[in-house]
Amino acid sequence: MIKVENFGYLPNGETVKAYIFETALGFRATILSYGATLQSLRFPDGTDVTLGFGTLQDYLGEHPYFGAAIGRVANRISQASFNLAGQRYNIPKNEGKNNLHSGPEGFDRANWMGTIEGETLILRHTSPDGHQGFPGELMTELHFTFQDKTLSLNIQAQTNKACPVNITYHPYFNLTNGGASPCSDHTLQILANRHTHKNDDGLPTGEISFTDNSPDLDYHAGKSIRKNNTLDQNYVVSPPFEHNSKKRKMAKLSSDITGRKVIICSTYPCLQAYTGAAIPSLKGKGGNTYGANHGVALEPQGFPNAINIEHFPTNVLQPGDRYNHNISYTFKSE
Repeated sequence: MIKVENFGYLPNGETVKAYIFETALGFRATILSYGATLQSLRFPDGTDVTLGFGTLQDYLGEHPYFGAAIGRVANRISQASFNLAGQRYNIPKNEGKNNLHSGPEGFDRANWMGTIEGETLILRHTSPDGHQGFPGELMTELHFTFQDKTLSLNIQAQTNKACPVNITYHPYFNLTNGGASPCSDHTLQILANRHTHKNDDGLPTGEISFTDNSPDLDYHAGKSIRKNNTLDQNYVVSPPFEHNSKKRKMAKLSSDITGRKVIICSTYPCLQAYTGAAIPSLKGKGGNTYGANHGVALEPQGFPNAINIEHFPTNVLQPGDRYNHNISYTFKSE
């Protein structure tokens, strides 16, 4: 059963809903209509393991995408521009000269329309043609289910004009104390055998290398967060260029202190791993003050900046086609 509560009101008077899942095993998740945000994820003992806020007002302020849906296009687009079908498109520059997560009015700032069908929450949002400079009206649905210990998300989208689409989810996890202290006690495992090279702006150069040749980026066996607490890297899960109909295990994050774990699976080929080095000082839930490395974000997605790198697999969605991306988060405790 999914319960619904009011979480607050936007300046325009719209109501923001909170959708509350509770599983047979005692896990509990709260998802907001605003930003399709995972506002909390509680283990059966009551511990909340995600970063976020207790009030809507805090979500309306500046924060590093705590728990939000990211779209139309996740990650960075170089020079905040791209060519498509012979036309040049300019989009907002919100990270230096580049575009990050589609701009200042991305999916994370939309109030999604929610319906409940059985044990599934469906959040819908339509992005108008030309919104933030992107072509095409994009209709997106997010299907959430939470069974036993697995939170699943199916992302679907359709457009009436060709446009780049690369949608992901952006929860930050701290499996020890929900963000009261840095994740230096966490171990991260990433089941990828390749990574994309990046320039000083964090943008892919187009080169792809095996992680075996880059020991500092090789997380196959698991590695402490403290080994590289500035990690912000796109990984390519094998096989490298394939959108698979079956989910693949991408990563596992675990707390060495509590034994809590989250396992991330996805049908898409890439994973952006970010250990939260740039999380600013913010007052979060439970009286916690967040800061650098207080949460880890693991974002399944397509190739970043693919619209501007010809040999990367395309992320252009065509009219008549359906974008379909499945992500799951499975939670365990020792």
